[in-house]
Amino acid sequence: DRHVRIPMGNSPKKFVYIYAMYKVEDEMVPSRPIMISVYSAECKKVRYKASKSKRNLVFELSTDRNVAEIPPVMAVQSSERIPLRAGDGEVVWRSNAPIKFSDGAAFVTVSCNQAVDVERIRLFFEEEADYNLFKFIHPLYRRRRDGRKKEGTGV
Repeated sequence: DRHVRIPMGNSPKKFVYIYAMYKVEDEMVPSRPIMISVYSAECKKVRYKASKSKRNLVFELSTDRNVAEIPPVMAVQSSERIPLRAGDGEVVWRSNAPIKFSDGAAFVTVSCNQAVDVERIRLFFEEEADYNLFKFIHPLYRRRRDGRKKEGTGV
């Protein structure tokens, strides 16, 4: 039951290296370390909606008003269903840089081809570690079992 207390100060993230010490011929030798990221910040929710015109894909994102930016993201489209993981489909767009927010909102417009279907696209962070600070709230699209859009939903 040993505990390690890590003073975080104002830092939302710190790195901890853990290694074993071995005694080899009266000398203490460290093992190869493993690195663990430690987070102290609250995980912020990022909601988004996607829409498409003939040539453009538009993402409307919203989060807390005090969030200035989110880490780089990518849009992934699956051929048969909504992707559950970033590796479940084809990357159709990457931001390649953090997305800037103003008063809790951001709009991103990108060129796309005709095969892009917003009902089979999800946003994912480029880096897995970014999910420690942000969480996507994915849109749900209402469809009838026969594949047609439900009436009166605006979707």
